[in-house]
Amino acid sequence: MTGPLGTIYSLQEAADHLRISKQALARAARRYGIGSMFGRHHRFTDDDLKAILEAMKIRGEEANPVAVRAAYQSLKKMAQAKRDEKVRQRAAARGGNNGKR
Repeated sequence: MTGPLGTIYSLQEAADHLRISKQALARAARRYGIGSMFGRHHRFTDDDLKAILEAMKIRGEEANPVAVRAAYQSLKKMAQAKRDEKVRQRAAARGGNNGKR
């Protein structure tokens, strides 16, 4: 349907246009507050479809598994150092016998 807002798409038409399922489009529309509802019927303009695509884009930080792996390794080393320090403190409190009796 074309009018002063441009083309208006139903949920099915918009989903077909974006090549995603109706459920995925309805979920994204609710999550990001994009589109219009008339009763139980979703309606979308061209600008709404562009906004949904923009909102669903993968950002650079999210797509960088190397940074996640490096952060994990760093945290793992810090946790091990903390455990080692506790062992040294316990050994010093026992008189330096390192837990041996």
